[in-house]
Amino acid sequence: MIHAYVLIEAEPTRVQELIEELRGMELDGSVIRQVHAVTGRFDM
Repeated sequence: MIHAYVLIEAEPTRVQELIEELRGMELDGSVIRQVHAVTGRFDM
């Protein structure tokens, strides 16, 4: 199993919408299982 973080810059008003769009999305055989939302520039 491989874990990766993909950083997406988005408007704050669109974060909840993006979480719903990304959850369960399949990318070339990989599946997004979790979505984490953070604030600030590259705040991990």
